[in-house]
Amino acid sequence: MKANSQQQNEQQVFTKKFQTVSRWVVVCVLWLIITSIAIGKAGISNFLQLIHERDVLVQNNETLQTQNEKLEEKIKLLHSSPEYQLRYLKQNFGYVEQGEFVYLFQKNLPQ
Repeated sequence: MKANSQQQNEQQVFTKKFQTVSRWVVVCVLWLIITSIAIGKAGISNFLQLIHERDVLVQNNETLQTQNEKLEEKIKLLHSSPEYQLRYLKQNFGYVEQGEFVYLFQKNLPQ
């Protein structure tokens, strides 16, 4: 029997302690790799941040598209409608026709 257990011990290349330590080292290294993947530049957090930035840019693009359409409509009206041209001149440049009265109101009066 002793010969049998000696043969098993000789066949066993690594001790139990070495196997346990090596398993823990492998587990720790795997966790470090997983953590670096999750946090690093190619990680999940960066991916989620990029998705958020993309959503913000899409929203900004839609807002700018709407503003662009309004400006194009305003330009068309300025080219084609004399009434709109006259109203635009009056509102933005203080144009006054003869016989018109202009009232200026101050928003903030000095106290």
